[in-house]
Amino acid sequence: MVDLSSRGVGLSLSREVHVGDRLSLSIPLDAGCPDLRVTLEVRHVRPDIRAGSTWRAGGLFRNLLPPITSESFASSSLSFAPRQLSTNRR
Repeated sequence: MVDLSSRGVGLSLSREVHVGDRLSLSIPLDAGCPDLRVTLEVRHVRPDIRAGSTWRAGGLFRNLLPPITSESFASSSLSFAPRQLSTNRR
């Protein structure tokens, strides 16, 4: 892995892949946590001239939900209504 963002990843590979290919990746997380398994859709590929027999490929994650932001939440069909708290005291 040579580059990682919230939307995708750049890889250095020992074999050629093609635009449109889907790759299954396992990304290690902190100790005690299971690895994150993701699918990557390859968007660009080129020979890595600096490394000789390797390929540089990059693509987008296909099975991750986008991060929730206040803007995306406001434009979604979800709604939130605060619960009324009782002010009666015994």
